[in-house]
Amino acid sequence: MRRVEHVMGFPVSVRIDDADVPEAAVDGLFAWLHEVDARFSPFRPDSEVSRLDRGEVREPSPELREVLDLCEEYRIATGAPSTHACPVAASTPAPWSRAGRCRRAPSC
Repeated sequence: MRRVEHVMGFPVSVRIDDADVPEAAVDGLFAWLHEVDARFSPFRPDSEVSRLDRGEVREPSPELREVLDLCEEYRIATGAPSTHACPVAASTPAPWSRAGRCRRAPSC
């Protein structure tokens, strides 16, 4: 089985030589890739990440919240400056919390 779909701006090719692998498995793979693109792409204006950046998302999905929390943990661990656009000190916690409540200033 061979299949190519465009995901995240690139062609993604799958080749499976085992005839016992159902096509539904490849359908699931591509569905997941499209879901990841729809949620995390900074290049798609309709993605959850883009909508969060514009302040249109009050409660990030659990998947996005997990990524944001991990980014904040790595930022703190490495001493990197804050990368969010909110006018808060770098030592302040991330503009989201594990509880999902956004603490961004309205002007962010």
